[in-house]
Amino acid sequence: MPQTGGRTACLYNIHSFLQSLPTFRPSLLLLHNMSSEKGPEKTAETRMEEQAKIAREPPTSDVNELRRRLAKDPRFNPPTPSYWKRVALIIVVILLFYVALKMRVALAKSRPPQVIYANRYSKEYKFRPAASPIVTEKLKDGRVKVRGAHPTIR
Repeated sequence: MPQTGGRTACLYNIHSFLQSLPTFRPSLLLLHNMSSEKGPEKTAETRMEEQAKIAREPPTSDVNELRRRLAKDPRFNPPTPSYWKRVALIIVVILLFYVALKMRVALAKSRPPQVIYANRYSKEYKFRPAASPIVTEKLKDGRVKVRGAHPTIR
């Protein structure tokens, strides 16, 4: 083992550690766990053949064959939820719509009144003196009519 540099020695140790590990085949473990047969242990060759058979089915456009493959795999066939869960979900969705509508109505009511600006040269102040007051008038529909001098933003 070379002792010339710290980095080289570290890489050499990692490389030798990886070489000492046995070859790991996660597909064989998966196949072994998926096998439903309880009996004598299968040899590695039998497992490899089964894995090749499962993993390498030829592609097809036959709908019946594709449905058969889907039915064979439990990941694509989850159990349907019970009826009470379906009903509960529908009730929750309806309640959420109800709450959303109520919140929208409450927000509309809490909105400040709409202001309508009238002509600055109103009847009371035809020539608009420099310090004319702001006259507000609340209309029947809740809007506010502003007459006179308007406030300015600086």
